Amino acid sequence: ADSQGKPEVARSEAERLINQEKVVALLGAYASSSTAPSSQVAERYGVPYVTPESTRADLTERGYKWFFRNIPYDAMAVEEQFKFLAELKKQGKDLGNIGIANENSLWGQGSADEQKKLAGKYGFKVAAAVAYPKEITDVTSEVLKLKAANVNTLLITAYVNDSILFQKTIKEQNLNLNAIIGLEGGHVAKEFIPALGKSAEFVLTSATWSPGLIASKEICGKVNAMFKEKKGRDMSAYQPHAFTAVMVLADAINRAGSTDPEVIRKAIVETNYPGESLIMPWKGVKYDNKGQNTFGTPLFLQIINGKYEVVYPADIATKKVVWPMPQWSERK
Repeated sequence: ADSQGKPEVARSEAERLINQEKVVALLGAYASSSTAPSSQVAERYGVPYVTPESTRADLTERGYKWFFRNIPYDAMAVEEQFKFLAELKKQGKDLGNIGIANENSLWGQGSADEQKKLAGKYGFKVAAAVAYPKEITDVTSEVLKLKAANVNTLLITAYVNDSILFQKTIKEQNLNLNAIIGLEGGHVAKEFIPALGKSAEFVLTSATWSPGLIASKEICGKVNAMFKEKKGRDMSAYQPHAFTAVMVLADAINRAGSTDPEVIRKAIVETNYPGESLIMPWKGVKYDNKGQNTFGTPLFLQIINGKYEVVYPADIATKKVVWPMPQWSERK
């Protein structure tokens, strides 16, 4: 079922899948704004719901017993973002003024709220914050506001189209920044680098998966080979999320030995999926009493020579972070 990214469609499709198709579990959705209402429907009917990638923090704060999330939620990713910034500052990197830009749905606004809160905790000054609708077609005024505030390090939460639009406009307006740091979303989408070419260079982003795992983790290489045979390209950020959710749910159903939703839910609660069997860089999948995977942790990637390279944490880094970004006039 396609939610079309619309909360009301997500709700009605969840109703249809449960009542008409008689599904015994649900996987979804991409946007938190669609996951919230569709998982509410699943909770009402007593059907397990596993989200591969919706990161709005309060999804696991609703007291639901049927909802489970594999990926780190926004507060976890933002906290890691500021740990990364603190580490860079410790290394003597100049961060300067922080700017925040976000699309204004549940996901973007929740992330921005957390960033504003943690900036103070970690001793950073937020010089400007701009929110915008994700369907926006011109972000000139938003970029000029960031420029006028002398923002040096930009934290941005965006989907695909707006992440590309922001990057193009930042270049057009000659806004020179020390860093642009995305919060996954559009900044790891397969369209981002092809749409921008060299203009995407040096962008940083949090992520829960890296293409480098294809070569460094045997199981990831095997799954990627099957994916590439079918699709003609390597996996990007979101296919591994979805693949992992399917495998974890299938494992629970196998252990349950039943298609009874209550028995499946019990098996999900007891999940302890080993890291060596995952194509993710996690120690495993194990849910706490709120349904959150306690082993889900983010990485930080930087686009270097057209590829996403791990730059943090240091123990799995494939490249050193390039900081600050070269000014636009210095780029070939």
